[in-house]
Amino acid sequence: MPFYLRSGKALGQKRRMVTLGFKEPPLRMFPLDRDTPNATPSNQLTIDFDDPGWIAARFLAKEPGAAMRLGDATMTFRYADSFCTKYALAGYERLILDAMLGDQSLFTRADGIERLWDVSAPLLDNPPPVEPYAPGSWGPDSIDRLISPHHWYLPDSP
Repeated sequence: MPFYLRSGKALGQKRRMVTLGFKEPPLRMFPLDRDTPNATPSNQLTIDFDDPGWIAARFLAKEPGAAMRLGDATMTFRYADSFCTKYALAGYERLILDAMLGDQSLFTRADGIERLWDVSAPLLDNPPPVEPYAPGSWGPDSIDRLISPHHWYLPDSP
């Protein structure tokens, strides 16, 4: 499964999110409408880790009515809208509390850190050339060619 990470300083937005793109099904119950190109990527699960965060599922669903047509649909779960956040802890407050209580579930173990260094060493020993980009942009133009034929999901609020 391809995994792409987009990271840099002074990008268009400061975001911490993961988008999982699911494969197209081999058979479709409803055909796609050929007259309306699907510009929005479907079959995606997006998780935004910003505080308080949200999760959105984007998929194709049968449009209401007698016609057998698919249309884009989105279901979004917003943490702030779903739970009382009056007494919620900020990220580091939770981490410090867990450390004080002896809960190590949010901490990386030593063997995990060692494995990270093992995997990173070849890249650190022979780094690729730096590609400059304009501050406030989403990075250099070559970034799209890097993951072709796949595409980036550039964030906006769902």
